[in-house]
Amino acid sequence: MALVNRHILLEYDVPGPRLWHERLVLSHVAGEVYIIATPDRDVYAEELGLLNPDVRTLRVKPAAGILPPDVIAAEVYALPAWTANDLHNLREEGRRVAEEERRALVGGAGPLAAAAAAAAPAVGGAAASTKIDPVEGYESGTLKWLAAETNSSHQYGQEVQGVLNPLVKDSKIVHIGADGNSVFLQCVDGQDYFNFLQKPARCDPRVLPVELNPIGHPERTLKEVASMGIESKVRWELAGPRTSKWCVNYLAIENLGFEGHHERFRQAIEYSYSEKAKDLEAKAVGGRLSLEEQTTFGGIARQYSTLMICPQLLDHVKIETEKEANLAKNLRKAREEREAARKGAKKGGDKSEHP
Repeated sequence: MALVNRHILLEYDVPGPRLWHERLVLSHVAGEVYIIATPDRDVYAEELGLLNPDVRTLRVKPAAGILPPDVIAAEVYALPAWTANDLHNLREEGRRVAEEERRALVGGAGPLAAAAAAAAPAVGGAAASTKIDPVEGYESGTLKWLAAETNSSHQYGQEVQGVLNPLVKDSKIVHIGADGNSVFLQCVDGQDYFNFLQKPARCDPRVLPVELNPIGHPERTLKEVASMGIESKVRWELAGPRTSKWCVNYLAIENLGFEGHHERFRQAIEYSYSEKAKDLEAKAVGGRLSLEEQTTFGGIARQYSTLMICPQLLDHVKIETEKEANLAKNLRKAREEREAARKGAKKGGDKSEHP
């Protein structure tokens, strides 16, 4: 129910350039299945969760007209500006479709029932397997075969049915499915489920282990990133100090968040351009406010204490700049000395020719 009336962005697991599809969540059916409206005004049921094999990434918009920090507007297939009457009709249609989906679920049809049928074991006579809850996981002491890799037919952490090998905790096998595709599996206890999901993140020093927020989406606060982040040696070399951890600490202490810091950065850029324009402004401004007066009334001011520049980086830049200045100075002196020597040699040659 947490997503009802929210605007979400879905990136489907398809090849090609990134494209976010905006959806308006109209109603909740059951589990992670919701009734959504698309930009083309289609209304249908869709599973809104990272365990949906068709979905690569999901984002919740902070508000109807605001994009998450990591989403570019040019990559969004956005919803149109619907009128109040359009929204009312869409919500009525969403409630009707939700009731149909619930009735279909009870009768053994529809997307929820189809998902349950797909999760049923292929071995005859075995008990039906319940779907893994992305927030709660599954019961401790229960063993399941989970995909330990991502390929064309499975996602990492997805339960794989139809495995005939005995369930032995932490055992690993290569399973060949009915379609002939092979997948690497691991037998995972319910109490180790979330630790298992975090394994890929632990292999990459740039990514923190996954934590799920109350609506089941991965999320980390800046304070957690600042406290848990460590600097790791990488294969490429870049001169100067590593400042990422300092910058994250700065953002956490500042407590503005990414959007607030972006707004401050935008104002600083506008201030810099207004300063350049002010220098070129004509003296006669007529009856209008000059740019300097606009800046004064607007309250835009540059405060160096609020700029996110690591002191170690400033020291490094200062040293490198001094090195380059000294090198340029020495080159200039050497060039002047060569020029003076050349002129002296030329004058000496002229005297020897004309005693």
